[in-house]
Amino acid sequence: MGGCLRLDGWIPPQITTPTLFVLASIPLAADLRPAQWQLPHDLVTVDSDHLDLLTTHATATASAIEHWLTETISLIHQGNALPALGA
Repeated sequence: MGGCLRLDGWIPPQITTPTLFVLASIPLAADLRPAQWQLPHDLVTVDSDHLDLLTTHATATASAIEHWLTETISLIHQGNALPALGA
């Protein structure tokens, strides 16, 4: 968790690589706003809280990532342009 705190205020460089943002649907606390990613990305929401994304709900998280990867790679292999990444 300490590593995450060092990222506060960090602004990543813009890239052209497809980016997936996995968002937990359940907030850790009522007063916390959902995480945001300011750069272009595809968004998938997993029915979990932040802490359980990689433990209790790891299978759902992995399935969501695998689905996104399969769709994205399929588009690339078909020679299709990737859809415009939304923010």
